[in-house]
Amino acid sequence: MPALVACGGATGGAAATGPAYVVPAEVKASVEAAYNSKDVAPEGPSVTPLPNQSIWIVSCGEANVGCATPAKGALEAARAAGMTATVCDGNFGVGDAFNVCFRQAIAAGATGIVSLIECPFIPAAYQAAKDAGIPVVSQAFDCDDPNSKTPGAPLFSTKLKWNAEYETTAEFRRASGELRADWSMYTTDGKAQAIMLDQQGAVGPRYISEGFTQRLATCTSCSVSDSIGFSAQDLQSGALKQMFSSSLAANPNANVVFAPYDPILTAAEAPQALRATGRAQQTKVIGGDGYTPNLDLIRQGIQTADLAFDANWLGWGMVDTLIRVENGQEGIPMGLSYTLIDATHNLPPEGAAFTSKVDYRAAYLGMWGRT
Repeated sequence: MPALVACGGATGGAAATGPAYVVPAEVKASVEAAYNSKDVAPEGPSVTPLPNQSIWIVSCGEANVGCATPAKGALEAARAAGMTATVCDGNFGVGDAFNVCFRQAIAAGATGIVSLIECPFIPAAYQAAKDAGIPVVSQAFDCDDPNSKTPGAPLFSTKLKWNAEYETTAEFRRASGELRADWSMYTTDGKAQAIMLDQQGAVGPRYISEGFTQRLATCTSCSVSDSIGFSAQDLQSGALKQMFSSSLAANPNANVVFAPYDPILTAAEAPQALRATGRAQQTKVIGGDGYTPNLDLIRQGIQTADLAFDANWLGWGMVDTLIRVENGQEGIPMGLSYTLIDATHNLPPEGAAFTSKVDYRAAYLGMWGRT
């Protein structure tokens, strides 16, 4: 998850006047389809994990469920594949922790690295791993991504593949924003006036936010009332709470709240602020990735929906890709997709995380010859 931007900077205003907007049939179909997961079991050539492998898993911050969950999945997968694995807590980069993790991995003689850190944050670390001949796989964005502030040469060993429909991480993340824009149009009958929590300085949230704003712009009676630009520091310090409260007060007609990732909504305490101001019933709140704290908020009736995927599966997929790179193979699509959750659809039992119905563990173990 991973320049302080002041609260404000609205990208829209009052909805356009003219003929009444009718939500297109394809938008309704998009939302209804999202309730039915498109997850499919991964399929590919058999591959045998190399012996005596010691991999390092670099988490973006173990205190954040969005970082800790895929790191835990990667750890589980590596051990199931017969590898030695170490999780290093990048602690959101505090104290140069991202770079420290890479230096420790290289010094320890890691045979591979699974990273949850965007390359533009630490290009020198990725370059050092490449120079040391250590293959690196990541679900994040490489240094050649066009949304990077200073695009450079690619440093990942390969690109992670998500599914047949959205193969690249950019496509997968943009689709997340587009699907949530469709949901916003659908649930407000084409009258969405959105407050958007817009993280600055990271590539992933940029793709999600672009997908959301560009798709919402196709609705002539919808708009983004306010785009709250915030930094990772605002997220960690608690400043985002006040930024959101100020935006809520300044935009009394807003009826949708959107954030790229679940931990952003919880850090902003957006659902709680809506309840405290008496606006929870008329405001739709949608998060992303489907983590347990936000699913609890849906149960409590103070978050409306979430667009989820199984982040533990993501960890397994990264390890499978690393195994294939080490064997000179191409990576295969994970088969992982999105599932829309609300109070009456796909909500797991209380206290349980969202998990796919697909037995991806059995699929990977079968391909690795470890059933």
